[in-house]
This record gives sequence, C-alpha cells and structure tokens, in this order.
Amino acid sequence: MVITIVFVRTATSIVVLCCLVTACASREKAQKHSSADHESGEQVWQPPQVPPLSETPTQLPAWASTRPDFPWLPGEDVERSRSIGDTSDGYLVNAVKIPQPHDHLRRVEAHLERDLDYATQEMIDLVEAAAGHVAKAYPGSVLHLGNFGADGGGDIPYSFSHNSGRDADLAFYMVDEKGQPAAPDDLLSFDDSGEAKAADGSRYKFDVARNWKLVEGLVLAEGGHIQFVFISNALRRSLLGEAKRVKADADVIAVAEAILTQPGGALPHNDHFHIRLYCSEADVSSGCVDTGRKNGNFDGFASARSKTVKNAERLLAAEESDVRLAAVRRLELLSNGGSAALVAKRLGDDDPRVRSAAARALATLKREESAVASRLAIEQHPYVRAELVWALGDYGTPSATESLTALLGAEQRTTFDNGVDVDLRVFVADVLSVAEDKRPVPALIELTSSDDQIVRFRANRALKMLTNHDAAARPKATLHDAWKAWWKAHGKRSRDAWLLAGFERFGVKKLTLRYVWELTHPVLDDDHLSYNAQRVLMRLARRDAPSLDWAKSDANFYWRRWFERRCPRLGCPNVPPELTTLN
Repeated sequence: MVITIVFVRTATSIVVLCCLVTACASREKAQKHSSADHESGEQVWQPPQVPPLSETPTQLPAWASTRPDFPWLPGEDVERSRSIGDTSDGYLVNAVKIPQPHDHLRRVEAHLERDLDYATQEMIDLVEAAAGHVAKAYPGSVLHLGNFGADGGGDIPYSFSHNSGRDADLAFYMVDEKGQPAAPDDLLSFDDSGEAKAADGSRYKFDVARNWKLVEGLVLAEGGHIQFVFISNALRRSLLGEAKRVKADADVIAVAEAILTQPGGALPHNDHFHIRLYCSEADVSSGCVDTGRKNGNFDGFASARSKTVKNAERLLAAEESDVRLAAVRRLELLSNGGSAALVAKRLGDDDPRVRSAAARALATLKREESAVASRLAIEQHPYVRAELVWALGDYGTPSATESLTALLGAEQRTTFDNGVDVDLRVFVADVLSVAEDKRPVPALIELTSSDDQIVRFRANRALKMLTNHDAAARPKATLHDAWKAWWKAHGKRSRDAWLLAGFERFGVKKLTLRYVWELTHPVLDDDHLSYNAQRVLMRLARRDAPSLDWAKSDANFYWRRWFERRCPRLGCPNVPPELTTLN
C-alpha cells in the first residue's frame, strides 16, 4: 500500500483528502524502484483522483463547484439564485438554466455542446422579457443565445468573465442578402458598416431595427439593473441612430446611451451583445461584488449588506454549530474585516468545522494572523491543523512565512479519521511552495534527507517551485546533497536571479516586458517552470489571473492573447507570428 495525501483547494476553501491507494506491488517491491524515481517523485507520487473522504461531521465544507454549497442563514430562501464574488472570480448558487424549447429563445448551434446555459434568475427573466419585446414588434423573431455560464459558475475557457451568473452573450439579429431573418451556426463579426461574411461566403447585414428593439426591451424590463451592454462603437452608433429615427422614449434612449459601451482592453464585441448585470439585493447580501464603472442609477444595497453582517455576527454565538458555521462562512464571503475579532473567537469553537472555517475566513480577511498562529500551537484536530497551516500561508506576510518555516524543524505526526498518519510538515511544505520567498529554502533542503518519503517529495517539490530549479536532475548525487550543493552556489543570489536561471534556456534574459513572449514558453513546461512563468507574467501584467488553475495549454493561450491585445499600449514587442492567437 502507498499512502497518498491529496490537497484540494477550491476557489474559497481547502479540503484535505487522505486515501490509501493500492499499489500493483507490495511496499517491499515498490521500495526496489531506483532512488531517482523515488526522490524526484514524478513517477511514484502522481496524485490519483479520489472520492470525498466521508460524510462525517469532521469533513471540511467545500463549495465553488458544480451546484456549490452556500452558507444559508436561518430564514433565507434557499431556492433563490445567488451570484457570489465578481464576474471574473466568482461562482453561482442555485443556477437557473435557459428554458428550452422556447418561443423566442434558441441556442447558437455552435455553442450547444458547451453546456454554458446557466445564470441568475434575474438574467434569465431579463433575456426572456427582452426577446418577447422583440417578438411582439416583429412576430416570429427568435433571439439566439451564446455563452451564459456554467452550472455553479466559475471559469469558462471562452471568457475571462461569465463566472457568477451575471454575464450573457446574445447573438445579433441579422438578415441575409434577401433581407430575410437569418441565424448562422455561429457568431459573426460585423464591420463598421454593419455587414458580415460567413466562412461559406454568405453575407449578412446587422438588423438595426430588431437589435434596437432588443436594447429597448432590455431597458424597459430592467434598465436599472443593467451595468453594461458591451458592443462595438460603430454598432452602438447605429443603434442609437435607429432609436432617434423611430422617436423612442427619451428616458429609454438616455439609459441605452449609458449602458451601451465598447469595452476597453478587450475585443470590440462586434459579433454579439454582452449583457452584464449589477448584483441584486440578495446577491449583495451573499457576497456579490460589483466591479467596473457604475452608472448614475447604481444601487449598491449597502443597507442590505449591513443587515446581513449584523445578523451573521449575532449568529456566531448560536447554539447550533451548523448555524455558527454558516455565520463564519457568510462573513468571509461578505469580506467584512470589522467582524474579524468576533470570528477569531470561533477559533476555539467546540466544532472542528467551525474552527476550520474561522481560520479560513480570517486569512481571507487578512486579519488576526497572530490568533491563527496561536491556535495552531495548541490545536489537536488533524483537519483543523491543516487548515490553520493553509490559513497562515494565505496571509502571505513575512511573519506568516517565518511561523511556517519554524514548523519544519521537528517531526509533527498527525492521524486522520481513516487511520492515515502523516507528518504535518507535508502541509507546511506545500504552503511554502507558493510563498515566493527565499527564507524557507534551507529548512526545506534539510527535509530532503527525511526518512519519510512523502516529506522528501513535498520538500523537493516546494524547492523546485521556490528556486525554479530541479536538483533531482543532477547526476550521481543524492537529492539532499544536490540541493546543498545548489544552495552553496546560488543561495546568496536574489530569487529573481533564480527565476532567470530557470528560464535561461527559453531565451529569457530579463524579467521585463521585453521578454514577455519568451516567458510564455515555460508555461507549457514542467510544473515549477509553468507556475513561476505565470507568476512573472502576472507581475508584468499587474494583474492576478486564475490561469494557475487551468490546463497549461489554456494558460499559455490566455497569456499570449492577453499580451497580444495590450502590447501596443504596454510597449512590449509585437507578437511573433507563430504565437498569435488571432488567426
């Protein structure tokens, strides 16, 4: 039997899964593998796919997944859709599916297999009403729908947004060369004159009358709840011109002028409408965040949020542990730093789930770090200890890194519910692997001489991530000796110098925009190179992105496209022809 420890981090939680994986050979036979295989860990320790640990009270709560869990407070409508977080880093609770079949709505043919048919109830109601408004004026009209979102929200491969149920892509109404309503299999890009050409040579024209009627329907149905309708400037002018030509209501035109916009730093949206809604009152009280420019009619529902905060703070002292757990998690979603002192008291709660959630919440709020560190010194429950370690890592402060590094000195065995025994330093090494800090390196090097194979593997993995170097590739040397020799030669250099050394074979000479295209190559390479390359790209872009959670090929494409669109403004070199994403 080989003990495998798997750590699963969702967008808002940490779940620790421990399992026993039956090997094809016995422990004795497995130990006869070459030392290189064991020390590198690449062949022996690939984490398997495992089921959840159990349905026991000590299982940590998980959410941000399909049909995600949500911390409902007593008395709330548990069937209502809720948009959580923002549109690029959020999720969706109680997602509502586009109704099909429908008299006025149909999916774009090319998008049918994507299963991105979900949004908030507000979005579904809005689109139905607007399509009905068009069909009333132009009988038989059908609105074709592109990407909405996934069931449960989260990242989709086709857009940086659409995460939390408040984004929807609507195809333009168009007519063919005979002036008849048409619906090609995919979205078509229209030029400034309102004409488009399909791959088969067919030509189409932007149906300005019906498209204006759609915008009018959106405004009349829920104009105050719409933040943006993204569309190219040329098509925007056509729509507003049509509105004035037909003498549309002045108030409707004023709202349309405010919400119709060509987005900056993105494609012009000349092939579809992109609708974005503000957070509803219920969304705001659940942790929804509005970003970007706000129009004059924006309502942030501050009083609803404040009321929920006060209710959750009161429920922290509820008799039922499930209610206390929900209250802690809700305050985390609401990012209410003012509640941190009350949440910190729950680090001593009788229920380990509440203690775990409190640690997670405090790390999210970036408050009460000393309370988390103090609790870790006395905590005995294995899951809570693991969560406290992850929480300290999430603070990302020098003091948190020092606290974690200090834990690497002595063995700290802990036993999970199913009898799996593991050294806590395994968790610590994993957390420190993304600390992007030099200080843990000497202590991690010492761990590579541990008798515990899992500890050695995790320490080696952390060292590769921190140094951008793979010492296991050094021939005729034990892993420990290889890392000691590397540290002796390179320990006094800066971490950026370490990164550059790892990227040297890709042609990267400086960590600047001058070498942004060379930096996209290691994104496809070994895990430590891919991670560090993406982190440098984020630094150069001055933006965090969820690409670390994606397949390397998707992350590579994302960063090539991101810089290709922005290099003229940022001053980096033009994209090499072989790296372009716009073909």
